[in-house]
This record gives sequence, structure tokens and C-alpha cells, in this order.
Amino acid sequence: MYSVKISILVIANLLLMSCSKRHMRTDNICNKDLYIEIYEEWAGMGTSNLTDSINFRINLGRFNLESEYSKYECKQDSLIIINYTKDELTGKKKILETMRFSIEGLKKEGKFDK
Repeated sequence: MYSVKISILVIANLLLMSCSKRHMRTDNICNKDLYIEIYEEWAGMGTSNLTDSINFRINLGRFNLESEYSKYECKQDSLIIINYTKDELTGKKKILETMRFSIEGLKKEGKFDK
């Protein structure tokens, strides 16, 4: 009976450890105090956050670490994030999603996702 309890605890700990995020990198974007934080979650899947480290942090969603990419464009007060995938056979890019943020608006909202 004791060994069964230990086995259950070991399995539960392994599952919990595999669900934690691992920080991969933080990229400065737009030559401003803006950063994209990239985390690996599990099985080739990642998640990213947009932050200025003081006023806001917004989760930008999950993506496949091997086949999905993001491009960041800054125009005055706007940040445009274009998420795309690249077909490995043809080499063509396909846009998955485009997001637009007002930098001043984000700072005023003061939104921090956890």
C-alpha cells in the first residue's frame, strides 16, 4: 500500500513539472521599452507575452514552436503583430492572425495577465 502511494506522488509530480512553462527568451522590439517574452509550454508548443515590464503584460496566445512565427511592425503609437506559418514544401507564408495595439492605450489600461 505504501509503495502505491509513493508511485502516485511521483507520477503526480512528473505531470506537474511537465506542465510548467520554461522561459526561452525575451526580445526587445520597436527600439522602445517593449518586449516579447517567449515560453515553451509542452510538446513543441509555446506561448508569448507582450510587456513593457512596468505597466502591462498581455498573453498573445499559443503557437507551434517549429512552424509558426511572428513579425512585429511599429508605426507611431501602434504595434502590429503578424502571426504566420510557413509551408515547408512550397516555402510560402500564410498569415494566421494580425493583432494591433496602441502602446499608450496599453500603458493607460495597466493590464497584467497572470
